[in-house]
Order: sequence, then structure tokens, then C-alpha cells
Amino acid sequence: MDVWALKYRHLWCTPSSLIPATPNGYPTEALKVLQRLTELATPSAEIWWLKGNQFCKLGRYEEAITSYDKALELKPDLHQAWTNRGVALGNLGRYEEAIASYDKALEIKPDDPKSGTTKLAVMAYRAT
Repeated sequence: MDVWALKYRHLWCTPSSLIPATPNGYPTEALKVLQRLTELATPSAEIWWLKGNQFCKLGRYEEAITSYDKALELKPDLHQAWTNRGVALGNLGRYEEAIASYDKALEIKPDDPKSGTTKLAVMAYRAT
């Protein structure tokens, strides 16, 4: 994981978007930095994952999914990208795809509490 991604590894895409996007809470600014990083260098899977997180926090779920897919092309075992991809898909009402993403995340890291609980939430919501 590169230094920038390591420094901001706490960034998550959440359905409620309650976690600040950056230490100052500016997802748009974080997205600008990440966009610049993807233009200047060959971005790592973690950079694409972080970029997806910012799109997700802004409610730009299709762009988030695209970023998570790029992260997963580079690092198919990045369970956080699978989990957050599921969050974005769930927010678009694409529940079966979301559940499949959570399943993949849990296959990689079976003890991941976020993947498991978010999967259950999507399954419960889908049932209503």
C-alpha cells in the first residue's frame, strides 16, 4: 500500500456517509487529489479503492463501482473494494449484485464484520 493510501486507510464508503471523507471532511477535495494521483502515475488498487470511496460518499455510485472495479482488476483480493462495491450497488437497488460482492469479500476475509453486517442489512432491505 502506498504512503498516501496508508495514511487514509480509515476512509470507508458507508451507506449513511457519516464517516468524514478526509480528516477535514471534504470528499470533493479528496476526490480531486485522488484524480490527480491517477493522472500523474500508475495508480495502485488502493488509490482506485479510495477514489471509489469518495464517489460513494458523494452519492455518485456508478462512478464508485467503476473505481472499485478498477481496483479489483489490479488486486482481486482487496476485500474492502468488494465490500464497498456492495454498498454502492445496494444504494442503486442492485441487491443481488451487492450480495454477490459481499460474498466475495467474505470469501477473501471471512471475519470481516463490515461485509457480514452490511450483507445482512441489504438482505433484510431486499425482503421488504
